[in-house]
Amino acid sequence: GMLFEELGFTYLGPINGHNISMLEQVLERARSLNGPVLVHVNTIKGKGYPPAEKYP
Repeated sequence: GMLFEELGFTYLGPINGHNISMLEQVLERARSLNGPVLVHVNTIKGKGYPPAEKYP
């Protein structure tokens, strides 16, 4: 996060991209800020689809 802050970005995260309510809150916060914002979102490929979770 510090690299992006040194470049003038507000860094938010990391957050769980599968937690929709948290994602909404962070995106609303990002929207309210002035200047560039980087939102760091972690996701798991195929989450919620068993064949993809078993063989990512």
